[in-house]
Amino acid sequence: MGKIKEFFEHHEYKDIKPIRKPIKTSNYTTITSEWDNNFFTSMDEDQISDLVMVNKTFIKSINSYFSKGAGYLQCDILFDYCLAFIASQFKGKNLSLAIPLNSN
Repeated sequence: MGKIKEFFEHHEYKDIKPIRKPIKTSNYTTITSEWDNNFFTSMDEDQISDLVMVNKTFIKSINSYFSKGAGYLQCDILFDYCLAFIASQFKGKNLSLAIPLNSN
């Protein structure tokens, strides 16, 4: 939860620029900002995965309590930023070399 708080405190809980889709570059700084890039690159894969899962769970629980849903608290925007960061890490790479395929 500390990383979620850090993200929203940096952005001062204001409207945060939505991610343009599809992701067209592997340079995350051009998608968001240098601060956001540093925020995500400072975490390891497990921390980013945890952040994605916490956000996904939090969004679902918020949707069940508030009629305006997660968009009201902008939790979905952090989820989008996480996924865009992950996508930018794979952009332009040959995934057949990165992901071993089961030969069975």
